[in-house]
Amino acid sequence: MSQAFNISILYVEDEESVRKSVARSLSLIVNNVHTAQNGEEALICMKTIPIDLIITDIRMPKLDGLSFIEKLRDEGLDVPVIVISAFNDIDYLHKAIDLNVDEFINKPIRLVALIAAVTKQADAIEDKRLLKTKIEELSRYRKVIEDTNFIMYVSSDKNVKNINEAFIKFIEALNMDPSSIKLIDDILQEKDIQDIMDKVLHYNIFSSSMTINLGNEKFSVLVTAFASAIEEDKIQDITILFKDVTAMLKDKEELIDRLYKDDLTGLPNRQKLFYDLLQHEQSVYMMIIDIDGFSNINHLYGFHIGDIVLKQVAQALKRYQADGSIYELYKSDMDLFVVVIKKFDSEDLATLENLAQKIIKDLEAHQFMISDETDINVSITIGASSSGQDDLYIESSLALEMAKRTRSNFKYFNDFKDMKLVAEKNLKMQHKIKKALKESKILNYYQSIVNSKGEVLKYEALVRMEDPDSGKILTPYQFLDIARESKNYSLLTKQVIQNAFFDFGSSNIEFSINLSFVDIINPEIVLMLEDMLKQHQGGTVTLELLETEGMIDINETIRFCKNMKSLGAKIAIDDFGSGYSNFIYFFDMPIDILKIDGSLIKRVGDYRGYIALETIVEFARKLNIQTVAEFVENETIFEKLKKLDLDMYQGYYFSKPMPFSEL
Repeated sequence: MSQAFNISILYVEDEESVRKSVARSLSLIVNNVHTAQNGEEALICMKTIPIDLIITDIRMPKLDGLSFIEKLRDEGLDVPVIVISAFNDIDYLHKAIDLNVDEFINKPIRLVALIAAVTKQADAIEDKRLLKTKIEELSRYRKVIEDTNFIMYVSSDKNVKNINEAFIKFIEALNMDPSSIKLIDDILQEKDIQDIMDKVLHYNIFSSSMTINLGNEKFSVLVTAFASAIEEDKIQDITILFKDVTAMLKDKEELIDRLYKDDLTGLPNRQKLFYDLLQHEQSVYMMIIDIDGFSNINHLYGFHIGDIVLKQVAQALKRYQADGSIYELYKSDMDLFVVVIKKFDSEDLATLENLAQKIIKDLEAHQFMISDETDINVSITIGASSSGQDDLYIESSLALEMAKRTRSNFKYFNDFKDMKLVAEKNLKMQHKIKKALKESKILNYYQSIVNSKGEVLKYEALVRMEDPDSGKILTPYQFLDIARESKNYSLLTKQVIQNAFFDFGSSNIEFSINLSFVDIINPEIVLMLEDMLKQHQGGTVTLELLETEGMIDINETIRFCKNMKSLGAKIAIDDFGSGYSNFIYFFDMPIDILKIDGSLIKRVGDYRGYIALETIVEFARKLNIQTVAEFVENETIFEKLKKLDLDMYQGYYFSKPMPFSEL
């Protein structure tokens, strides 16, 4: 046996050696073994210890085994008994049978027979315990059912035979007489009764929700019905349980109402908008209305004032709901309101724009009172679309975004149908970038920077991405601008920096890294550069800053440059001449190198272009700033540039960007 039976045995035997030997054997198969040397001692034991099974000899002093069992039966104790004896007298056997002895074993005791008999009785005892537990559980469950449900017992011909106490109290609380309910027709509709009978009379359990009528009131209930009495294969009685869910349904409706309503304005919210859109069978127009610069109102006056403005805007927009059948108003996220309009008969988009412009005009002319003496004005931008497209809300949102980008107050999605395709393409590229970062597919390519003799002086690190799906190498033009719109951009910059320092390691080769203004104000990137420069034992590192971005915050840029130069880096201004070049760089920034943009380099053959380049190179030389000509594409340009005596040259004429392994 893998586990002893959890029962208590009383073993009664007058011979001490036999008693001890058998008790030891029994303790191997049951948890508790108690012993007594005669019937009197066994009776005392029975009064103090709960016993599940008795094993007793017959011939014993003071009180023999059968007399002991007889006294137990007289006291109503129906404990299973195994009798052991060396006597086969028929009278003993008859008496043992009369006393409901369960097993009879002859002496000398064979342990195999004894263990088999004990195992059989132990199994029966544990089954009996389990049955008792199930009956008790069933009784408790029945009581719970009785206490928490309204129960009606009816005959197969629909007559009410009995109603439980909980149902009686509920009916009486409605000032009704329970005895007045004689048929189930008195509380249920005929169709519902038929549904119940069709199910139950075919020996199935019925379960459904329905309404019962009690007096002048209706209640929502869950109904369960089943056959509870069957005689001669015919259903005699049916039990019907009614679970009152009226309050539950009311709570559910209130919860749904709260989930579908904006707490601040009381308008239907974004969830309600999407639900209603699914219900529309006809085409509709949608307008998303945005309060321009609303975050400024929150920051300037506080969020409580922002809430006041939103409430007033909601009230102003409600005035357009004079004909509620064609105009539905919703409050979406933040400061966005949404208007859904059934399409005009003429389907004239001009009518939609006229309505949008009227809303814009009215709201912008409105004075929104934020205190007794103070009012503010707002400006409005609207994006619109129609359900003839794929996704009404997304298309209206894209139209709103385009309106903001073009500084228009209204845009309709059809005006730029390809915008969604571009958005989808950008989203896919963001996914590729994220995947490439995870799979270490952000790569550095390097382009050489040479002197006038074509000798390599240093390399510029240029980012590339291996497409995680196709394996194709992508240039920055294909992914960098898209990366700038997410957190992936800073991760790209970190990867490029890490790759460059790893590739050149402790070699004496100089290299340069491009940085944007976003990079130099990112504390994580600044700390990374500081750590890398402190540990770097190789050639000089040049940090290239875009000319146009350096002017975003000149003081922040100067602080960054001075910090990096103190750690041994050089500072270069990249693409100088690509915009409106500002000579403030030369006075305030610690510049080491000036990289002249290709737009100027390509014009070296023109008189004006040559003079402009000559002026820049001479000016830089006097300030001890080195110059680099970018985008040198052919020998003609290179030969003309050499006459200007620039310090360095870069372009496809010398080499295209390539992986570190191919340098």
